[in-house]
Amino acid sequence: MSYEDSPATKMLAVHCCCCGTALLDAVSVEAGIGPDCRKKHGYRAAQSAPNWETFLALTDGLVAVADIVHPGETEPQRQRRLANLIVHRIAVALDRSPEEALFFTDALRALGFTKLADIIVQRRAKIRIEETGNGDLRVTAPYSERATSLFRSVPGRRWDATAKENVFPSSSKRALWAALANAFPGEPAIGPKGPFCLPQTTRRAA
Repeated sequence: MSYEDSPATKMLAVHCCCCGTALLDAVSVEAGIGPDCRKKHGYRAAQSAPNWETFLALTDGLVAVADIVHPGETEPQRQRRLANLIVHRIAVALDRSPEEALFFTDALRALGFTKLADIIVQRRAKIRIEETGNGDLRVTAPYSERATSLFRSVPGRRWDATAKENVFPSSSKRALWAALANAFPGEPAIGPKGPFCLPQTTRRAA
């Protein structure tokens, strides 16, 4: 069994939660985020006050009420300590469970680290669905022959060459979701209501 496949390694963060590069030093492995991204993406200090009630609800089973308060610790120190825990959990989950990783970005936001949470979602969610004023859905997704074939099968689909986006009428929303789920099962995406993961589904021939 290789080092990368060992059970112990799967408990470590081996790639940065923001940019996906390999983590090479102990501090980065512990944090789940590399030194450059720690400097750039608001990791050192929260952008807003924490919402402890929401945070505890989102991390039930991972963080207990007793873990929130440590004697002699200031609130910024508390935010940073718990952010370290959540960022590491996100980094570990990214490869095996994108849905879990996206879920914990909400906990990061509840801690006040909104900039870092947004960066993680934007970097990891390569599929974007935007609803236009007239109800059309504009979709940006990684290229593959399979995805292209499935998109072309959706009634009313058209290609916007300027924006490099597929555009679908609102009447074909159900067919579009089916195409996305078959092309990118379980993959993270950003939709009109925020980040989510496409459902897992058995791939069928296009």
